[in-house]
Amino acid sequence: MLKFKDFIKPSIFIILTLTFMSGCGITEKASELAAEKLIEQSTGVKVNQEGNDVTIQSKDGDITLGGESEELPEGFPLSAFPGAKIESSMTTDGADGKHFIVALSSSEPIVDLAAYYEDALKEKGIQPERTELQDEESGAINSIFMNGKSDLLNVSVQIVKDESNKEKESFMLNLMVTQTE
Repeated sequence: MLKFKDFIKPSIFIILTLTFMSGCGITEKASELAAEKLIEQSTGVKVNQEGNDVTIQSKDGDITLGGESEELPEGFPLSAFPGAKIESSMTTDGADGKHFIVALSSSEPIVDLAAYYEDALKEKGIQPERTELQDEESGAINSIFMNGKSDLLNVSVQIVKDESNKEKESFMLNLMVTQTE
């Protein structure tokens, strides 16, 4: 199985190389191809960028990293909260199944977001364990974490208040799923 440390260096290298090359006035497609070739030669992994997605392939497996997107990764077993923005996604194949990480953002109330995913997990036969954290000053819920598993899915849902957005209350959602075969 491809480990985090095995793809983080190529991932950082990809980002820096693409940023540098696009800043030099090189056309987008030419910079993508040059970056892919440079990374493949220097790391021994195969890299392919298509649109917002970057796929890194090695002898240990494949990882697909997706930037801002209109769609969830193919085969992702949960739906996005209606109106939530898909910020990024990652898909890997491992010995224990397919792994997904999807990051979303939403300005809907945290209790509505949590209820939606609690119901979605129950529909998948998962009885989620739920933990809530409250703001010490206001007492308002600012984070909700849910975990659970079935025979085919192991799911973690994290909903956390986005402290960087001071103008409007919003939340970051991380959906982490392992789907066994």
